[in-house]
Amino acid sequence: MHQAIEHSSNCERFASKRCVRLAIGWMSCISLAALTACGGGGGSGPTASSPPDPTPAPSPTSVTLAGDGNGLWSGDAGGDAGGGDGAGAAGDGEFVKVSITFPNAVTSTGTLTWTVVRSQYGLTGTTGTLSIQKDKSGQGGYKVVAVNGVPSVSSSQANFYVATNGQISGSLPLMINGGRKDTLFTFAQLLKSTGSSTDFSEYAGQYGFGFIAVDTGTGFNPIVSSGVFQLKADGTGRICDQSFVYSDSCTNGLDVVATYEDPAARNLLRFRQAAKQSHAIANGWATGADVLAVMHKFGSSGMSFTGDFVTTGPNANRTGAQFGSRVGSAPLNPTALVGAWNSVIVVPYYGIYTTYFAISNSNGTVRSRYGISPTNCGATTSTLVANPLMNGSLVSYTPGSSDSYVIQLDSDVAAYVVPGEEIGFARRYSTKPTDAPCQPG
Repeated sequence: MHQAIEHSSNCERFASKRCVRLAIGWMSCISLAALTACGGGGGSGPTASSPPDPTPAPSPTSVTLAGDGNGLWSGDAGGDAGGGDGAGAAGDGEFVKVSITFPNAVTSTGTLTWTVVRSQYGLTGTTGTLSIQKDKSGQGGYKVVAVNGVPSVSSSQANFYVATNGQISGSLPLMINGGRKDTLFTFAQLLKSTGSSTDFSEYAGQYGFGFIAVDTGTGFNPIVSSGVFQLKADGTGRICDQSFVYSDSCTNGLDVVATYEDPAARNLLRFRQAAKQSHAIANGWATGADVLAVMHKFGSSGMSFTGDFVTTGPNANRTGAQFGSRVGSAPLNPTALVGAWNSVIVVPYYGIYTTYFAISNSNGTVRSRYGISPTNCGATTSTLVANPLMNGSLVSYTPGSSDSYVIQLDSDVAAYVVPGEEIGFARRYSTKPTDAPCQPG
């Protein structure tokens, strides 16, 4: 899956890159070619000064996450009705199970209790509880008011938002390197199992995804990039890394096999490398992969996933989180994204930021404008178009001048990836673009 990372002091350019990005607007970015300098496509592997790859932490032979089937997660209003069990990916290498009880008319404070099920940083088994309350501001969602019973919430802690069909996104405070760190986190409800253990037809198709990855065990050398994979009804598939163009013979690829990891949770899948590969694995690319993914249905035919992965191989021991959506039969119409949005993004070496933006339709042209605060809007307006490389739940920003992608996870929640720079979640809180503080020029 993920290629060896070329260690380079050029990665330090993010310091100036971030400042430039804030000036030119939401989703403007560097090109994929920059990945050769900061890890990813085209890299030739570690330089002589690179540390040796650490021995990857062993993965569990099985994971049991059976959901209780309680509650209906159907948007902020519907979510108030109850709660239930879910799972998803957090940070750079954690798979987390969640049990959530939403606030309601009787109890104004709800709880989100989490347990790390798999981690490459020694966090497996750690738990915590967030106290959440309905945010009655214009942007809604659920704000965190206490962590493990202590009303000490960091300024970078994002609200949790429940999408129309139940995808929940926000940030999760984890103890990493001796300190609390707010990390990207998204999860979906676990579904009770029905159907054959060898039939994957309901999830079959082609998926585009974005990911963030780091060196296993150390957390060094973060990279943000993209990929595509194909899953067949019999559970076989192939991943093509760092590209949105799928091919059965992609050189940066790996054949995988899917299994239902928990017999009681129908939408928890595990992907591992096939015992026999259909094509030789390119030098420097991962020879092993282990992905835990929660599948999520949305709309009439949408399907997305959030996953935690570990890759192994010479100079390719990596771990991270990835977020993808199934390709449809026609390009996503950008007008479906019109409205007022906010987002939580992570920039390697910097941390988490909250942003605001509007997406509007002006005489058939869909445009967006970004702001780092309600009173600090970017100077540039970006144009959204259906992605020319693949159909489905994916749009590009200003093709030819940037490589930025929006990947729908639910009807009103999306992951976006700026290869080489940042990754995050965006959530529509109103269908009226004028409700956002920053309007396209």
